[in-house]
Amino acid sequence: MADRSLPESVLAGREDCDKVAVLSRHGALSYRELAVRSAALAAAVGDAPLPDRPVAVLCTDGLDMVAAMLGVAWSGRAYLVLDPHAPPAFHAEVLARHSVGAVVADILHRRAALDLGPQVIPVEAPPRTITSPSWPAAGLPASVSMTSGTAGRPKAVVHAHRSIVHNAESYGRSVGITEDDVVLVSSPFSAVAAGTPTWTALVHGARLITADLSAEGPHTVLDRLADEGVTVAHLAPAALTALASADMPPLPGVRLVSLGGDRLTAAQIDRARALFPEATLLHRYSTSETNWIAGVRIPPGEPVPTDPIPLTEVVPWLTVRVVGPDGGDVGPEDVGEVVVSSEWLALGYLDDPERTAERFLDLPTGRSYRTGDRATWDVSGALILRGRSDDVVKVSGALVDPVQVEAVVRRVPGVDEAAVVIAVDQAGRPRPVAFVVGQDLRGWQVRAALADRLPRTHVPARVEVLDALPSTDRGKVDRAALTAMASATGRPAFSPPRSPFEQQAAEVFGSVLGDPAIGRDDDLLALGADSLALSEVCARLEAVWGRPVSEGLLLRHPTPALLAEAWVSAAPDRQRLVRAATGPSDAVPMVLFPGGGGGHTSGMATLARTIGGRTAWVAVPRGFDRRERPDRTIEAMATTAASDIVEVAGTGPVVLIGHSIGGTVAMQTARVLTTRGVTVPLVVLLDTLAVTEQVNRARRLRSDLRPALRQAEAVRAAQGKASSLTRKAFWAARLPMRRARRRWLALTAGVVARRGERQHAAFEALAKVASRNHEDGPYEGDVVLVRAVGAGGGRQDRSDLGWSAIPGVRLTQVVVEATHNGMIAGSAGLHTATAIREALDAMDDVTG
Repeated sequence: MADRSLPESVLAGREDCDKVAVLSRHGALSYRELAVRSAALAAAVGDAPLPDRPVAVLCTDGLDMVAAMLGVAWSGRAYLVLDPHAPPAFHAEVLARHSVGAVVADILHRRAALDLGPQVIPVEAPPRTITSPSWPAAGLPASVSMTSGTAGRPKAVVHAHRSIVHNAESYGRSVGITEDDVVLVSSPFSAVAAGTPTWTALVHGARLITADLSAEGPHTVLDRLADEGVTVAHLAPAALTALASADMPPLPGVRLVSLGGDRLTAAQIDRARALFPEATLLHRYSTSETNWIAGVRIPPGEPVPTDPIPLTEVVPWLTVRVVGPDGGDVGPEDVGEVVVSSEWLALGYLDDPERTAERFLDLPTGRSYRTGDRATWDVSGALILRGRSDDVVKVSGALVDPVQVEAVVRRVPGVDEAAVVIAVDQAGRPRPVAFVVGQDLRGWQVRAALADRLPRTHVPARVEVLDALPSTDRGKVDRAALTAMASATGRPAFSPPRSPFEQQAAEVFGSVLGDPAIGRDDDLLALGADSLALSEVCARLEAVWGRPVSEGLLLRHPTPALLAEAWVSAAPDRQRLVRAATGPSDAVPMVLFPGGGGGHTSGMATLARTIGGRTAWVAVPRGFDRRERPDRTIEAMATTAASDIVEVAGTGPVVLIGHSIGGTVAMQTARVLTTRGVTVPLVVLLDTLAVTEQVNRARRLRSDLRPALRQAEAVRAAQGKASSLTRKAFWAARLPMRRARRRWLALTAGVVARRGERQHAAFEALAKVASRNHEDGPYEGDVVLVRAVGAGGGRQDRSDLGWSAIPGVRLTQVVVEATHNGMIAGSAGLHTATAIREALDAMDDVTG
């Protein structure tokens, strides 16, 4: 039967049948009327010029569209459907690439078709009496389908009559389509996804219902589903989402819902089950070049598969392989490219022999097509799609597949829909960006949740919350539009350095970060530089420029352009508050105090940006830039910071955030500011220990006992191996030297010139000595303590670190899974930022 032409398979024996074949919102055509109209168009098209070229079809209504496609195919020419909703410029571009012999147009598009150049044939051709029809050969081209272009520029896929008929007959038998069925098609006819259900319904003598969801709206389409008694519905996932959002009663009469044309999620299957409670759900994986490849059927009542959805049913008339780079089959659970072999494949790409030769191959399994889709066979033999070969990119040396990231994003609570794209800036640097839809979602909360589920390189650079994902006219998620959105708000466009100093700074940035394409506007912190990276940049720039470059200068001028300008101007660099983020003027600003005596300054700057939404400064300790003597007590540090804060924030309000010993400085600064009349509505402490008399007594006791404990350990080890005794004795002897070295570092911090880790160690030692000579006093105010617990290094207890003993403190405690130092960086930093953001939101709600 597949060796018959398309019009013969649809119309032979039905020329006098008055049963309705096609029904649109504008009317109906019986099989007899469809035959008469198609025959008239076949005659008119047969006289058109360029007999070896396809004929374009440009119509709005489904009745005109089906009659035109069938009539062109009957003439022996291939039809090329133009999207009636696309602009004329798009049609002109398509016809410039692929010349056609004529355009069949309805009255709405007649004038636009005349502007395209070829002969225009009215779709309302004069009726023609059918005597003894002459059918075209089954091997001739019948259709030209423009792909959606998600894998590159659109391709014109050519199918012969025989492959279209075979697909319609085989698919119809597989899902049980009969002449008693009423079949809904909602995809536009310019999409390949509409061809299979259209010809399947008509080849089997069923009634075809055409619906234009964008023009009719979901309520009207659902009403038609009920009124016309639809039994089989073909929907794209985006169309399903639109219908489910209409909040209409369920439709129990539908027995089969076929979902194809785009990636499908478990959440969308749940929606389909709610709308069509008695329907078997069929998810189909297909391509324009192969038609249906594999699928999964989910009868009513069966559990919904988890993402990614396994395709348990491979169609029997194809040979499907998953191959590796060498062309050999990969093993179970290994990822490779899907290759399909069949005699029913497309003929190739119109006017593109090179691409045809690249994708269509002659293999031992027969004529084959390389899909470009990545997949794996699971242990049960199901096919699991893993995205496209051209979607996988390297991010910081790791391969990132947006489809896998997308599946994880969908599992975040509250996310109804999600799409992940790769945004590439003009310098060619890729990064994943996620777009989500859901109620009461916040992008930073979703991103924080993803940090628990994904490697650092896979966590989206941004998560944007949308009311709905954009879709193409074919009902697919418009990933091109999302990519444009992601790129528009991503990293600045690449701008090359303009001066020797900018060039030298960019080269140093790039050499430290391993990124050779640093532009003059690229921000060192935004590119992920940590404290050690900043120290290395400063050391290398000092070697290049001949004078010390402080980390404070680098933090204040983090791009090659800004740094070169500051360096050339030789402006004094004594400002201790580094602006890390800029927010709206009506949002309460933040000042962040780094731990490690200032060594975690870059981490706190990055944390400020991650929190977002408000202006933020980072307080660099006095002397950390080797330009002035440091403060040597917590009280002096707080007094200096308070004076700096008054200069930029006036009488407030201002939020103080401190990490580790930086939290001790933040608390003392809050006391100083309060006495000066500055409003401090909130202090956030990140794993900061309250310094009380009991804490200092315990510290002194532990310090005094430590040598004795070490000596006791060495004595106990004497009964063991000699090497153990030697090791314990060595540490016992070294301990006093380590204590002396720490005192020396603290004493000379800011006096002896040091760089990099040595500078950090000196100021950390200074901060520890200062904190041991300090005691936290009363404080009347709100304090949020963010504790680092677990994660292979954080404190395991859940105490409040002594803050409940400080008089006046109104304490709220939040726990994050992180190490003490790691809580402000990487994926753990996202959790910390989330906790701070929630505390700030609560503060805003109270203060108005």
